[in-house]
Amino acid sequence: DLEQAKYWLKRAKELKRKGMGLIA
Repeated sequence: DLEQAKYWLKRAKELKRKGMGLIA
C-alpha cells in the first residue's frame, strides 16, 4: 500500500534523525 510506504518512509527519517548516533 502506497500510503503505508510513505508512512514508514517518514517514520524511518524521524527515527534516523533521533537515533543518528546509534545507527551511524
